[in-house]
Amino acid sequence: MPNTKVRKNFFTLTRKNQSGQVAIFVALIFQIVFIFFALLINVGLLVHHKINLQQSTDLAAYYGAMKQAEILNVISHVNFQIRQAWKLLTWRYRILGTFGMDMVNSGGSNQLQFPMRISNTNTPISYNPNSYQGPNSVCTTTGSANGMSFSQVPAFCIAHNAYTDWPGGTGFETYCKADCGHLQNASTTIPSIATTGGISVGLGTNGVAQAVNTAINITNQNLRELCTESTVIGISVLSRFIASYSTEMANKENAIKLLLTNLSSPRNLFYDLNKKLVFTGVKNTLENNLTEANKSSLNTSSIEVMNGVSTENSNVNKCNYDYSGSDSELVSNIVFQFIQFFQLACEFTGTLAAGSSQNAGTSNYKFVSIYNSTNDLHQIIRNELARRPAIQIDAIKNAIYSKMSLGFEKNPWCNVYYGVRASTEPKIPFLPISKIKLNAVAFAKPFGGAIGPLFYNNWKSDVAAANRNSGLESEQTDKNLPLRQIGALAANPTLAEFSKILPNFSNFVGDTKGLADVRYIAVYHDMLLSRNITRSDPALSDNKTSDVSPNRRFSKGSNWPKFSDWNNIAVDMSDPNYDPLPLDFSNPSSLKNSFIRDLEISAIAPNQFDLTYYSIDSDFYHNYYEKKLDDTTGAVSAMAAAHGVPSPYPVFRPDFGFSRSNIQGIPTDFSVRHQLGIVEKIFRPAQSVLGSDVPLDLYFTFIPKSPASLLTGWTFVNLTNAAGYSTFPAVATGTTMPFGNCKDAQDVNSNYESIAKNPALPPAPGNCVTGGRTGYSVKIVSQEAINGSQGDIGGPGTGGRSIRNPIPASFFNFQ
Repeated sequence: MPNTKVRKNFFTLTRKNQSGQVAIFVALIFQIVFIFFALLINVGLLVHHKINLQQSTDLAAYYGAMKQAEILNVISHVNFQIRQAWKLLTWRYRILGTFGMDMVNSGGSNQLQFPMRISNTNTPISYNPNSYQGPNSVCTTTGSANGMSFSQVPAFCIAHNAYTDWPGGTGFETYCKADCGHLQNASTTIPSIATTGGISVGLGTNGVAQAVNTAINITNQNLRELCTESTVIGISVLSRFIASYSTEMANKENAIKLLLTNLSSPRNLFYDLNKKLVFTGVKNTLENNLTEANKSSLNTSSIEVMNGVSTENSNVNKCNYDYSGSDSELVSNIVFQFIQFFQLACEFTGTLAAGSSQNAGTSNYKFVSIYNSTNDLHQIIRNELARRPAIQIDAIKNAIYSKMSLGFEKNPWCNVYYGVRASTEPKIPFLPISKIKLNAVAFAKPFGGAIGPLFYNNWKSDVAAANRNSGLESEQTDKNLPLRQIGALAANPTLAEFSKILPNFSNFVGDTKGLADVRYIAVYHDMLLSRNITRSDPALSDNKTSDVSPNRRFSKGSNWPKFSDWNNIAVDMSDPNYDPLPLDFSNPSSLKNSFIRDLEISAIAPNQFDLTYYSIDSDFYHNYYEKKLDDTTGAVSAMAAAHGVPSPYPVFRPDFGFSRSNIQGIPTDFSVRHQLGIVEKIFRPAQSVLGSDVPLDLYFTFIPKSPASLLTGWTFVNLTNAAGYSTFPAVATGTTMPFGNCKDAQDVNSNYESIAKNPALPPAPGNCVTGGRTGYSVKIVSQEAINGSQGDIGGPGTGGRSIRNPIPASFFNFQ
């Protein structure tokens, strides 16, 4: 047999030929692993870029809303300044105009009691501490005056010698006398002194009589002149007070209108308070927070922004504002149809004997209602000033018939918000050809602040501002303010109806009397008449040396008060010496602080009602005015010019109490914190006619004791060190997150000082870094939070509707 060999199968597996299988497997699986790896990297980078784009867009929207909030904070504070101007006018009319009122000795049970008593020319002015609570504090006769008092229906009269430059001298009897008859439009006669009938006492025929008659005629002539002067000076001073209010109110309203116009502007006209376009800051914030991939693929022309109250919003629906204010529902100007004043007018009603200077007649004085007797008052002055030009009456007539306003109220159905939309197409390493477009949209809005109360207690979403003037007192938030509309009053209003259109305001929520409260009147009358007041600290007011030790009471002397103290309040606001508060002009070349200035500041300092409805910055000078609103910075002029506001441009001013004249003792950075400091200094040490050593604690409890009371927000426990951040909002060292309190390292607020003066502490809204804040804050919100149902934002019973300027659907359409 042939030798044959069986050939082995080539594919037979053996131990020695199994190498290479893993390589094959790896080669096969690598494709899949790489795909998953690339997918993981791509998804991770995509999520990273998406998150980065959204966060950057959030920050950009936050930046825009932050600039809106800053402007709203200034609007709110300036709006509060307008209320302070109103409070000042009211206090001057009701307190300064009545503190010298004396009663007519009419006898009987209907005799009214007044704070001031002058028994005769030899008795100094004395104060009646029971005037605010005596049984004869109201009229009990029948007629229009029944149940009324002079605290409810005050008449302005300053013709008395409590003013040291009153022309009648220090020993002359006051012309400011009244009884219930005056409230019913009755007049009181001041008879001339009768001349003697020809008595002779050895000095020749009628020698003594002639001398006596000459003296009597001189006295009667003085009476006639003082009767005239009492009316003229009263009208002049009241006109000056009204003019000062009108000047402050009009300028501050124009300043707010400028800010509202700017706030409602589109991207190319919306400026911040540093003269920079807000859109530029929004764009830079967005770009500088993007990743390189996002930033390089961002088309800057595709960045869309939306100012919710500008024409960029197609749904703005009258929620935008221009300087004219026409057809806008963003805010409503609180304008009173008419404000009433009463003036004591004295008229000489006699005639002079032919060819003689002998005064054979009498003088009458009465309370004149300026509302329906302005022409009568005008005629009285013209009759008495036939040889002189009539003065001031035209000014006051024009003033009371012109617009008198309390600022603005904001429509709660017009929401201020800022939106940003952006798109990028970042390059992904494993998708070199195809690009994925990322879109992000964000909205932010100011919240937590308030520019002031609604005049009426609600505002329905479908009601325009022009249709909210119901004229009902019961619907007013501040029920002591005059009626906004007086159409409901009768043709011949009663005194009770007249009292509803007199200047007044509430000191606290629920206040039913305002400055008609006799306790309030009593304390200030005591301070004015008895000089029962301790001077304010020299750091807050000019240091005088006329205090009477040891009580350190103000003495009358030549320092308190004088008509000339208010010489500066009616000059043009462009005058460097313009000051809405009184100054001592005894030496025109060196103006000094007037004592009366402190009282006026105490009257307009924030009270509990103000704290409830206004966002007030206690350090407005450093936080806003000094670097942003002072016209020397050019920011206001630039903003006004950009919006086509006619010149002269509105002027922003620091708080009441500030003076450009560098008055000794008046801080150059005067702010609300100084106002509160003056209240503490002049009230707390003073003895009160109401039976307490501390009238501020007894009755003036509605005035806050510390600037921290103005705080309306909260923050971390301590922002001056890193540990402060980790304790928010948990308990740290036994304290919780501060609210309405200030925990700065140096308690500068207790001394009413400014944080900005401490280099370690930066300026902050509310003058507080480590604690609460004031005004508007900012938060990121969703689309639903803006476009959804808003609840009762317009007051009780107004909920369930959306705002008037929602986000348009087109803003979410990415190309």
